[in-house]
Amino acid sequence: MRYTDLHVHVSLKTMLCKDSNSRPSCWTNVNVSEAIDFVSRNTFDSQSSLSQMAKGNCSIAVVALYPLETKLADVDLLQILARLVDKKLANKRLREIRQNQWTSFDYANDELDHILSRPACLVDGKQKQLKILHSWQDYDPENPDTIHVVFTLEGGHSLRYGKNEHNDTVKMLDNFRHFRLRMPLLYITMSHMQQMVFANHAYGMKSAGKYYFVPRGSGLTDCGRKLIDECYTERNGRKVLVDVKHLSLRSRIDFYAYRKQMEYENMPIIASHVGVTGISRTNHQYVRKLVQPFFRKFYKVVYQQVPGIIAGTFFNPSTINMYDEDIAEILKSDGIIGISFDIRIIGGKHKPPKEFLSSYEAFSFKSEKDSTLMVSNSESDFGDDDGDDDLFDGKDLDYTSIKGVLHFANQVLHILRIGNNIGIDATGHIAIGTDYDGLVASLPEVPDASAMPDFAVKLIAVFGKCNLHAYTTIGASELVEKIMVKNTERLIQRWVTSSY
Repeated sequence: MRYTDLHVHVSLKTMLCKDSNSRPSCWTNVNVSEAIDFVSRNTFDSQSSLSQMAKGNCSIAVVALYPLETKLADVDLLQILARLVDKKLANKRLREIRQNQWTSFDYANDELDHILSRPACLVDGKQKQLKILHSWQDYDPENPDTIHVVFTLEGGHSLRYGKNEHNDTVKMLDNFRHFRLRMPLLYITMSHMQQMVFANHAYGMKSAGKYYFVPRGSGLTDCGRKLIDECYTERNGRKVLVDVKHLSLRSRIDFYAYRKQMEYENMPIIASHVGVTGISRTNHQYVRKLVQPFFRKFYKVVYQQVPGIIAGTFFNPSTINMYDEDIAEILKSDGIIGISFDIRIIGGKHKPPKEFLSSYEAFSFKSEKDSTLMVSNSESDFGDDDGDDDLFDGKDLDYTSIKGVLHFANQVLHILRIGNNIGIDATGHIAIGTDYDGLVASLPEVPDASAMPDFAVKLIAVFGKCNLHAYTTIGASELVEKIMVKNTERLIQRWVTSSY
C-alpha cells in the first residue's frame, strides 16, 4: 500500500552540517553510534530520508522546514548529534544559531535550497525523484518512483529577521509572503518549543535543567491574529491553513474563537502530528500533582496515565495533545488529524507525563464541575523528579514490550468515538503525521519510513480484532487506506485546486 505523510522532516539531520558544500543530501541515511542510540533509541538515526520514504512507497509528503530555535541549539544531545553527523563542522553551525549569527529566516531558506538541490537519486538501483506539487495535474499516484511534495513551516520563529528579531510584525509577515511565493505552502505551525510572539506554546521539553522552553505567555496575541488573517488571505490562487500542533490549550481556544469571530469557519483546521488525550479538557481526575512555588510565573503538572480503549494502551493527557473539544472543532471544520508516530506522544511511555504551564493559563484547570485544583506552593515539590518532562528522553522506553501499532489504533478509535458523539463520520479526517526525523521516538514496529507497508498490514490486523464495527460501518482495510492515503490526498487536492 502507498502512504502519505502530513508532517515529516527530510533535512533536519543533514542540515546540521556546516554549509551546502559539505552536507550529505536528503537521500542519505544518517546513522550514528550505538552509544547515543542506547540513550535515545533510534531517535537520532535517519527515520525519513528520501531513500527510506521511497522504499516505503510514499506518494505525497508534507515536508517541514524547521530552523532550530536559538536555545534548542544549546541542548547537549543535539550538539552530540551534530558532532556525529559532521565531525568538526556542525558545532560551528550550532554556535552561529545560538549567537544569532544565522537567522531563522535564513536557515529556512537554506533548508529549502538544500532539499531542492538533489531532486533525484538511485535507490536500490532504481531512479527515484522528488517532485514539487504545484497543481493537482502534477500528481501521479500510480508512479512508484516519485515522491510528490508540498511544504509547511514549523514554528513562527521561521519568520524572524535581522539578528532573529521579532518585534516588527510587518517584516515578519513580509517574510511569510516570501515563503508563500517560494513554495507551495500547505500550512504553518504558529508556535514550537520556545516562546514566540504569535501565540503561547504547549510545553514540549525542558532539557538539562534549563527553563528556556517553559511557556510564559497567555494565548493568542494580536501578532498571531494578523498572521491568521494573512494565512486566510488568498495569494497566487491559494490560502495557507493553520496547524494547531504546539499551540497551548488557551492559544487553541483563542484560535477557535477568532475563527468564529472573523467567519473563517469554512477553513479546515490542521492538527498535523499529534496525539489525543482521551479526555475532555474539563476532566481533571488524572492530575496527580499541581505545583506553583511563590515567585515563579509557571507551574508544574504531573499526570496519571489515561487508560486506552484497547487493553494495554494509554493516552498522554499533556496539553500539547488534543482534547475531545479540539477533536470536535477539527472535525466540524472538515479538517484533518495527523497521528504522530512518536510513541511518547501517543501514550507509550511508562513514566507518568509531566509538563510546565504558564501561570497565565491557570484557567486550564477550572471547570463548571469543580473549582480550581489544590495547588502546592512547595519548592521541594516543584524540584522533585516525579514524572517525565523531556520529550528527548527515551531511556525508559522498553522497545521489547511497547506495542506501537496498538497505541496508534487506540488513537484512531478515540477520534472515531468523538466523531460519532457529534454526528460526524471521522473516518475521512484521520491521517498519518509521523514527524519522523523530527527527533521522535518511533513506533517500535516502524523504525523508519521504509517499514510503512508492513505497518499497514499490522494496522489492518489490529483493527480486525478490536470490535471496529462499534465505531464505523467500513472495514479495516478501507479504514487503513483512508488513513494512509485517501484523506491526505483529499485535503491537498482541495487546497491545490482552491476549493475553499
